[in-house]
Amino acid sequence: MPSRDDARFESYLKQFRPVASPPLPAEMSARPCRNWLLAAASLAAVAIVLIVAAFNLQVRSDRLSARPGARLGASAERVENPEPLTLCSANALLASAPSFKAAIDEVSFQPPKVPPAHGKTSALLVLSKEKSRL
Repeated sequence: MPSRDDARFESYLKQFRPVASPPLPAEMSARPCRNWLLAAASLAAVAIVLIVAAFNLQVRSDRLSARPGARLGASAERVENPEPLTLCSANALLASAPSFKAAIDEVSFQPPKVPPAHGKTSALLVLSKEKSRL
């Protein structure tokens, strides 16, 4: 049996009418998104680094191909070129030499790049004159 309180509560629930909620604002903020600006700046920095690296590789390959010491028999030109021996230049020398022995001879008889100062001796010269006693 329904009690009087239950009947009163049911009548109260029947009075309930749902209210529609207001719509959410659809406006975007006036300032641009910082994440988009950060991504654009990062991409621009990466593009600049790649362009500079490509330019350096192009200049370096042009310098190696035009290097006078890369050709065998250019001993007079080799003295004028103070460029140090690197892996890249050694590979280019081995590729252009007629034999391995000729490439080694070309590398081994290069004059010293900087002569020692007056009254000084290079460590390599001292070590080459040392006699080892085994």
